[in-house]
Amino acid sequence: MPHFFDGFLTFIRDRHPDLYPVLAASTFGPNFVSPAMVDVTAKDFQSMIDAVRAIEAIRAFPDYQASGLAGAPSFWPDPGNRSVLMGYDFFVTPDGPRLIEINTNAAASLIVALLNDFHQIAPSFSEWASSLKTMFETEWQLAGLARPLQTVAIVDEQPTTQRTVFEFELFKTLFRQWGWQSVVADVADLIWTGQQLLASPDGPTIDMVYNRFCDFTLATPPGKALRAAWEARAICLTPHPRDYLLLADKGRLITLSDPVQLRQFGAADRDIAAIGSVLLPVRRVAAPDADWFWTHRKTLFFKPATGFGSKGVYKGERISRKVFDTVLHNDYVAQPYVEADTVRVDVDGQLVPFKYDVRLYAYRDRVLGAGARLFLGQAMNFQTLGGGFAAVRVNEVLR
Repeated sequence: MPHFFDGFLTFIRDRHPDLYPVLAASTFGPNFVSPAMVDVTAKDFQSMIDAVRAIEAIRAFPDYQASGLAGAPSFWPDPGNRSVLMGYDFFVTPDGPRLIEINTNAAASLIVALLNDFHQIAPSFSEWASSLKTMFETEWQLAGLARPLQTVAIVDEQPTTQRTVFEFELFKTLFRQWGWQSVVADVADLIWTGQQLLASPDGPTIDMVYNRFCDFTLATPPGKALRAAWEARAICLTPHPRDYLLLADKGRLITLSDPVQLRQFGAADRDIAAIGSVLLPVRRVAAPDADWFWTHRKTLFFKPATGFGSKGVYKGERISRKVFDTVLHNDYVAQPYVEADTVRVDVDGQLVPFKYDVRLYAYRDRVLGAGARLFLGQAMNFQTLGGGFAAVRVNEVLR
């Protein structure tokens, strides 16, 4: 494993010398990348792409939007732009791919692109970066702000303490190469003057925020300045709270897995079928149905409706009555439990079966590329040698 990691870094040093210093002098380490390549059939990959495009088509329906935004502040503007780097996470099963989650701030796209280069898999890093540049430029155009894009801030809560801070620095490097000033900023340090958003009192005006902050609706105090600037239409915020509520809130999985409701929104049969082929029925956990959920718990997986990562998630087979009662009285959804497929990874001479999911990175109805996340246990934690992000190889050419 160290041999693979050293070889990967050497490859980056030789092929991408502008990015090498960021990874060589940061928290980036062997546990973040796996030597494995995950093989996906063209049929399964196409099913994933079709589902992404179908969900995007349904997002456009006014009644669907009204349903998703029912709890949002009535004064929230439609910012015009969409959200960069949506993540659609799938398990691969013998019955085809299964959509597990949708995310608005999917991590590690650049690491996946570098792994593609290392393994000589398309799209290459340069192709991926070109798509990213077009994506951010499109976001700026859609936001309709009457000034040139000059400064992009990459924002998170205490970013320098995040384990993936190296990714923020990679984006900062790219933004600067594309001709924009760029800073990595703590969301709590942002300053809203009433007209401008600043990263510091003497800093430049922020035009665009690449948002990695995991308070997705900007409801907590650290996000106060960012929310005010976004509501005033003073910045282009991407991803933003509206797309979180329309796509990534777990409650949307309930809606998207209900073909009757989708048909009422006006969805085409082909889109309903595309989603139904990958998304099993999801239900909101409610006290009146407690007996049903307890009886069927071993077939279910419980997730907070507004959570992220693996925080507060429970495999029903292992849930205690005490924890179940906590779930019952909080905002949770229940998904049918799906077992993740495995891929064997050589770790110090032993072949270890790692679970994995496949993440499609998308912008609107376009899939930019795919990566995999390898893990042991319930979720990836960046602490297991052999796990981490991996390249995805489609074993037939899609036409």
